[in-house]
Amino acid sequence: METIQINYLQKLSPTSNKTRKEKLEVYQKTLEEDKKEKETEIILETKKKNLGEEKTMLEGEEDIRRDEDDIRRLEEVIRRREEDDIRRLEEAIRRREDDIRRREEGIKRREGGIKRLEEDIRNEEGDIKRREDDIRDREQDIRREEQELERKREDIRRKEDFIRESREKQFDNPKFN
Repeated sequence: METIQINYLQKLSPTSNKTRKEKLEVYQKTLEEDKKEKETEIILETKKKNLGEEKTMLEGEEDIRRDEDDIRRLEEVIRRREEDDIRRLEEAIRRREDDIRRREEGIKRREGGIKRLEEDIRNEEGDIKRREDDIRDREQDIRREEQELERKREDIRRKEDFIRESREKQFDNPKFN
């Protein structure tokens, strides 16, 4: 502080001692006021800090209680949501299982229908084979009958030829004339 005063005094013009003294007094008062203000600020800051720490401790405890309450509420919300989700999932699983069961029953019915259709097809195929066999037999019968008819026609032609030849012979033979 002395160096500040000396520097300050050196800056003052050596015009008058009175003004120097006045200026020095003013400067000292200013320094004292600054010092008091700084002390007051420090005291206030210390008090604020102490109050803040106490307040912070109280607020911290309240914050902890509030946080614990929030945690409990959140845990309850989460528990309810989980229970709802589990219930919804279980319902969805039951519905899915019911759908699967119905589809399996439908598949079994269709398989039964398919088996019946396959049996009907086998029966129809058997009927077709029998009909084809009947047709083949009938075709053979027809061929035999056609052959028989052809033989009979041949016989008739031979007989007709014989008769014609006989008549021709008769006409040609004077004995018969």
